[in-house]
Amino acid sequence: MKETSLKGRIISPGIAIGKTFLVTEPSTVFSDKQDINVETELQRFDEQVNHIASELSALFLRISKETDIKDAEIIQTHQMILADEGFKKKVINLISEEFIPVETAVERVMNNFSQRLAASSNEFMRERAIDFVDLATYFKNQSIEKLGIPEDKIDKETILIVGELFLSIVLTCKRLATKGILAGSAAPTSHAAILARSFGIPVLVGPPDVSKMIGNGTRIIIDAYNGSITLNPNLETLDQYKKRLEVVWQTSQEYKKIKKLPAKTMDGTKISLGVNIERLDELHLFSPEEIDDVGLFRTEFLFMFDQSNFPSFEQQVRWYEKIVKFMDGKPVTFRVLDVGGDKFLPYFSMGKQSNPYLGLRAHRVFQYHPEILETQLRAILQAAKFGPVRILYPMINNLEEIEYLNRILAHIDIEGATFELGIMVETPASVFMIRELMRHVDFVSIGTNDLVQYTLTVDRNNENVIPFYQPFHPLILRMLKQVVNTAADFDKPVSICGEIASDPRWTPMLLGLGIRSLSMAPLLLPPIKKQILSLDLEQCLDLAEKSLAANYEIDVQRYLDDFFAGKGDENVKNS
Repeated sequence: MKETSLKGRIISPGIAIGKTFLVTEPSTVFSDKQDINVETELQRFDEQVNHIASELSALFLRISKETDIKDAEIIQTHQMILADEGFKKKVINLISEEFIPVETAVERVMNNFSQRLAASSNEFMRERAIDFVDLATYFKNQSIEKLGIPEDKIDKETILIVGELFLSIVLTCKRLATKGILAGSAAPTSHAAILARSFGIPVLVGPPDVSKMIGNGTRIIIDAYNGSITLNPNLETLDQYKKRLEVVWQTSQEYKKIKKLPAKTMDGTKISLGVNIERLDELHLFSPEEIDDVGLFRTEFLFMFDQSNFPSFEQQVRWYEKIVKFMDGKPVTFRVLDVGGDKFLPYFSMGKQSNPYLGLRAHRVFQYHPEILETQLRAILQAAKFGPVRILYPMINNLEEIEYLNRILAHIDIEGATFELGIMVETPASVFMIRELMRHVDFVSIGTNDLVQYTLTVDRNNENVIPFYQPFHPLILRMLKQVVNTAADFDKPVSICGEIASDPRWTPMLLGLGIRSLSMAPLLLPPIKKQILSLDLEQCLDLAEKSLAANYEIDVQRYLDDFFAGKGDENVKNS
């Protein structure tokens, strides 16, 4: 059959080559009223609750040993739902009053909870709806890690195809040591996604109807580094990916030797490497010894998860102190609360917005509620007593915005607290105003994801316009160069924390443009450090000079292909 390519959305990085197995939704044994014995069903319900609770407890202990206690705490969410008296009462009432079996009663109760959460305008609440649906599956299968599928047909070459990424799917993949997962739907901050990343299981989201598009036994490659899906790959493609897998494995082995070494090019140019994180439970994914800083801590996720109101000053201090102390004297860059766009708080209404990406977002919220920012800044500065911190303002466009935020900051006086102040450069306006803005800050961090999106007017989450999302476009390169040159005039550092910082194909271009600080997800540190150690800065400068003079994105791609071909690194070419 002919090789076919699809685009996917990355949930957990990695590459998987194998054959598909379609995991179908288990059906309830009974769906309507049946001649059942109520007493027997109530006893079955009690037994199943105890059995699943026992499995969850054992699973908690096992994951605690295999990964980290914070990852295991995900299981506690399901334990709490299972132990909820309201849930039990509703199931018991349905069995007793409507004479339906346990599985049907549980499914109806869980679906009711799930639908209410799924209808929420808050993304975090919608993602939690999956936990309720997944628990109903436990009862159908009478197990957490068994999906009611013929496991004798699954081996270590299998890639699971699922409609929705559930925690039970991830646990099954881990237990059976399958290659990876391709899902029709999944949220990157869901419990299942977090655990998949911790286990190192490659996960991609394909088209919504992916489970209907692909049959059992289809040869497939999922590339959860660049978000591509290849069906029926030809021999040449298979060979390329097998070589890439070898490189990935070799890189992971080599990284053990180089992880504590400074990231320097072959000619000795030092590159600062940092991590982007958004939760405290990510701290176990890296050690302070292998990085130079936390280049981006997205604080809004602390406000989004497990919160029924704005966190207090004391709670925020505990959060920020923990990461500052963990970094043991190395800087932590805290981006202040950046809600709006696709991030909302369940307890805070920002009114109806027809275009949230261009509406009430980030610092614009503080124009109406300055007390939110003041409390957060006060907590960050309190944590600054324990180590160096940087405060980062997102979505800045002009002087009026930064001056307003600085007036709030000026009211805060924490004895013994020092800090550096920076802005995110992520809109065309901030690039055009960069010289004026630079006079008010100590550093800048370029958010390339939004910068590309706003400059080229293309929604990077819309699959229909993915070909128009071109971070390699000469216009984007010239904007990056303008920021770098202006920062150099003021002798102030520039970092990049967007997705391109974590792509080894981009690394020589960024170094050639003058970037000396990169920040990325912790799991993506190894290939970037390895790439830096293999580069000659003069060659990178030459690559950037030619690319800046180009008029078309395809020319830039060709220069990159030639660059890596010259290095003999065919695995990065066209990756």
